[in-house]
Amino acid sequence: MSTADRDRGEGQTGDPSASHVLILNPAAGGAPEADEVLAAVRAQGSDVSLQVTRDSGDACVFAREAAESGADALWVAGGDGTLHEVVLGLRDSGLERLPTVYPIPLGTGNDLVRSLGIPLDWDQAVEALGSSDARTVDLDVMEVDVDGESLVAINAVIAGNGGRIGEVLDSEGKAWWGPLAYLRSAVELAFELEAVPLVLRVDDGPERRERLLNVVAANGRYAGHGVPIAPGARTDDGELELVTMGEATLPQVLAMMQALLREEDPEHEAYRHERARSVTIEADGEGELPVSVDGENTTARRIRVTLGSRRIPVRIPADEDVDE
Repeated sequence: MSTADRDRGEGQTGDPSASHVLILNPAAGGAPEADEVLAAVRAQGSDVSLQVTRDSGDACVFAREAAESGADALWVAGGDGTLHEVVLGLRDSGLERLPTVYPIPLGTGNDLVRSLGIPLDWDQAVEALGSSDARTVDLDVMEVDVDGESLVAINAVIAGNGGRIGEVLDSEGKAWWGPLAYLRSAVELAFELEAVPLVLRVDDGPERRERLLNVVAANGRYAGHGVPIAPGARTDDGELELVTMGEATLPQVLAMMQALLREEDPEHEAYRHERARSVTIEADGEGELPVSVDGENTTARRIRVTLGSRRIPVRIPADEDVDE
């Protein structure tokens, strides 16, 4: 029995089969009181059932149960990890009809929310998503195979030197630097970059043996607390944005990073971006690749990223055009 099952009813309000459900992670950075968020959501005109997470995996359980009960809307108050769990729960429900996800940013990163154009202030996000002018888009979901382990990603899969950033990010550094921690770590790594021999296969194309500093298969434009990693990525266009960075000198790498921070594609032969439905990334030779899957760090010999057949309805503000 999961923690969610044991604690059901404690700290929750309203009918668990209500048409609107609020899943709230109180451990998210800067999270306000649950009653405060609940009141703001209810002010948008809907009766809402509150589900508070206590353990990893609870949001996944709550989302699947809400879908099975026929809920129309899932307000998700938390960080990228909470949103990831909700998408996993909806995908695993196996239902054709899914509730629409209303993301409320409470975390420190909120990278997917940035790509969706949702305000980073949680109360402004509730107001924008509850507006009659808000609209719904279908979020692409990436199916990720990491050495035979099946995972899901909604934002980005990074291999190579970019996947090493998690190794130099420690809890003390993240607490001190906040959103700048990822960028600080990237700059540190820039001074010790080493191209990695890889075998790439894009869609059904031929194998490409290349030495690359970094490979990104992106659904969203940002990673690591708002650092632009794939300026051309769109969350609902039915395609991956594949970004690769080949061998380059330190000044060239720093220049490319500056362009990315301006949310522009760097103009350098070492930088390439292309659209794809799937990509396979494999170490060419001995050893494993550092890999980040939606911010979770691991190592692997082979990674395959494919756009899944299931897409998740997500509410976004009226003035945001994610297809643009």
